[in-house]
Amino acid sequence: MINSKSDRADQVKWVSLVIGVVFLIGGISMGSPIPVAIAIFAFIVFAFAHIQGGRP
Repeated sequence: MINSKSDRADQVKWVSLVIGVVFLIGGISMGSPIPVAIAIFAFIVFAFAHIQGGRP
C-alpha cells in the first residue's frame, strides 16, 4: 500500500480546496458570513498544504 506523506498532503490539499469552494458559494448565496469564514480557513489550509508539498 502506497500512502506516503506527499499523497496525504495532496489529499488534504484537494479536499480543503473543494470544501473552500463549496462553503464560499453556499455562504455567498445564503448571505451568511460563517460559511465564508470556513471557506477562507479552508483556502489557508490549501495554501499551507500546497507550500509544504511532499515535505513532511
